[in-house]
This record gives sequence, structure tokens and C-alpha cells, in this order.
Amino acid sequence: MRVFVTLFCCFIINFSVFAQPSLTFSLVHDNPNDRIFKMGEKLLNEIGKRMKVDVRLLHLPAKRAEQLLKEGKIDADLSRVALYHKVASSAIKVPEPILSVPLYAYSATQSFKVAGWESLKKHKVVKVRGRVFFDNYLAEHNAYSVASHKMAFQFLQAKRADIFVCSRQIADIILDSPEFKANPPRRLEPAVINKFTHTYFAPHLVDEAKAFEQALIAIKAEGLYDKIFKET
Repeated sequence: MRVFVTLFCCFIINFSVFAQPSLTFSLVHDNPNDRIFKMGEKLLNEIGKRMKVDVRLLHLPAKRAEQLLKEGKIDADLSRVALYHKVASSAIKVPEPILSVPLYAYSATQSFKVAGWESLKKHKVVKVRGRVFFDNYLAEHNAYSVASHKMAFQFLQAKRADIFVCSRQIADIILDSPEFKANPPRRLEPAVINKFTHTYFAPHLVDEAKAFEQALIAIKAEGLYDKIFKET
């Protein structure tokens, strides 16, 4: 029995030594089963291979993700705007953007040429709750919050709001559903703004943040980044 216990302990120690490290990331997004979340998973898995770490991507609400990062219960937030430092000042921002995406105004009641955020001020705007980026840019607008992107489009369709700003990728997924097929809100041109997002790591993961950035830059340079986004 003593020999068995000794061998078992040796196995556990060896497994701990040789087991690949792991990192848990969050992604703030409405639907973990849609194309955007799957793109995030594919990109993160490729980065993980190059960092030689196991990675896991969790779908979390914005406030929950912020809290878990502060408490050290997740290692990083995959995609947040630069303003995220206002709520997570100790987190490490990866300088290389994880995403660059134009944001458009959508409406079921209005039709005009968009000229930045200022041109939206005279309209009722709906936004998704807990997003620092939109809270900042819509601080002086007639805006109120809802729980999800889908709910925001429902507000437009019901004429309870005039404008909702989001990416074309998210809008196309939601507006493709039967609920919006008959009379979908229209996309106004041009884009309101081009939004850059970055990955934020817990304060103690300095080396991991650097390795993550190096892997991301290499993936972009090789053309794999664009390939993942086109083929997913």
C-alpha cells in the first residue's frame, strides 16, 4: 500500500510539472453560439497554441466580467475598448488591437446622413447596458439602456427609440431572424465611428500579456487573422 501511495504521489507531482498552463478569457457578447463568439474562440485558440497555453473563452455579461477580472477569477478580458481602463485601472492593456470595427447607426424611423455622434443628439437613442464605450459617447444624448442587442432592435422596430449604434456584424446576425424580416431597421451611412478594442490581462500577468501581443501580431502578419474572420 505504501508503494502504491508513493507511486501515486509521484504521478501527481509529475503531472503538475508537465501540465500545460492555462488561461481563462471572457468575451462580453449576447450570444455564445453565434459567428462572433466562434471567431473569438478560433482566434484565441490559435494564440494559445503559439503561447503554449491552454485557453478557455467564457461568455459573460459586462459587469460580471469586470468583477471577475478584478477578483482574479478570470485571467483576461478578450475584447474591450480603450476606455475600459476607467473601470479596470490596474488591468494590463495589450497595445495591439484585437479588433477594429466600424459602428453604424440603425433606425426604423429616421433617414439622414450621419456626421458622427453629434448628429444623433436630437434623436432618442437606445444602448446596451454596461458598455463603457457607449456610456461615454452617449453621455450627453437622450439615451436609455436595455439588456441586449436584440432588445435594442426590438425597441427600434416598436418605435420606442429612433437610433441604435452597433457593428454591422452583430446587426446582420440579429436582423436575419424571422422577427425582423418583414420590416428591418435600416443602416444609416456613413459609420458613426471606427471602434478599436484591446485585450486586458490581470495585473500579475505581465509576461503573458506580452506573449499574447507577440502571437497576435504574428497571426495578423501571416494573414491568418483575416482568414479566421472570413472563413468563420
